[in-house]
Amino acid sequence: MPPRRSLTVTSSQGLARRIAYERERREWKQATLARRMTSAGFDMTQSTVSKFERADDARRITVDELLAFSTVFEIRVQDLLIPLAAVMSREVEGVMRRHRDANLAFGSAIDEVIQARSEMHELMTRADELGETQLGEALDDWWSEQIRQFHETGPVDRPVEPTGDVKRRLHNALVMWTGEGE
Repeated sequence: MPPRRSLTVTSSQGLARRIAYERERREWKQATLARRMTSAGFDMTQSTVSKFERADDARRITVDELLAFSTVFEIRVQDLLIPLAAVMSREVEGVMRRHRDANLAFGSAIDEVIQARSEMHELMTRADELGETQLGEALDDWWSEQIRQFHETGPVDRPVEPTGDVKRRLHNALVMWTGEGE
């Protein structure tokens, strides 16, 4: 009859690294993890956590402790047993997907900017052709301000509003053009 196995999970280097990884990705100190484990019913110190995480001389982890780590980290036990390389590979894939999606959105945004620039140029040209030089000049000044602010600050997450004299000139030109005043 084979020897009876104990009800503990030997803390292999992989499990030790996973515990350290899960703690670090939450930006917890070892003492923080120890307090959380104690709150979960396992009296633990920072020194004990350190022993769990030491991959070269890791302490054995009982099934109950493994369940507590799972609870404290809010992940399933089977997920805690997945090798770190596999977990990081999934995270890398997620970041790569987000990067791809952001690049696609960025490309669409660039296309929108190019289209808006083209439309603005057409409006400026049309205003000049119609003899609306004041509007054309105001739009030209607004456009110049947009370019200047872009070069100073880069792309922004909000529209850049005309300011000062440019705002006043654009407003006056639009009032004259539409015939509507305030």
